[in-house]
Amino acid sequence: MKIKGTDTVIKKMNSLLAQSQEKLSQSMNEAGEIITDKAEKLSPQNVTISSVQEENLVKIGADGEETERIEFGSEKNPPSPFIFPALDESQDDIQKSIEKIFK
Repeated sequence: MKIKGTDTVIKKMNSLLAQSQEKLSQSMNEAGEIITDKAEKLSPQNVTISSVQEENLVKIGADGEETERIEFGSEKNPPSPFIFPALDESQDDIQKSIEKIFK
């Protein structure tokens, strides 16, 4: 038995998958930008924050021991976290961005 039209359905499903993957990638990039912008504003010093997308993951961070000292503190300085608070404070903006992209 052969079902007609399966090729068309498979092509459409593959197209929808590709569109969803592109929108997911766009959402992740925008989320990274939202968080990095917020972290730079919250940073007590002039720190450059970056975001890098790797497959289904966005890495947020900043280079240097000075940034670690600021975020986590040291023996001489208490912590002044700004990256984790930026993530927390960005949740609503990220949600709105995702909703707009997937509309």
